Amino acid sequence: MMLAPRDSTRFTKMICIESIEFIDSVWGNCSLVEGESYDILIDAKQNHVDGWHLVKFGTGLCPHKSKYLKTEAEIRDEKINDILKREN
Repeated sequence: MMLAPRDSTRFTKMICIESIEFIDSVWGNCSLVEGESYDILIDAKQNHVDGWHLVKFGTGLCPHKSKYLKTEAEIRDEKINDILKREN
């Protein structure tokens, strides 16, 4: 884990869609809980295509696979697409 920047504008909120337990020996509990929202670092150097997000826990950042986190817009779009598929 690494120290998180103090500037809150560098983060976006994402929602956990699948719980995962992860206990770090130094930083402690870095587990994700389904349905909870987390601060995710937005970094111009990190394009999130690599499959990982840096999640803020207290004053630190812990990497988690991007498959565990989605934005509200992504969740909404998936639900709309599911509804449209059912109607066809």
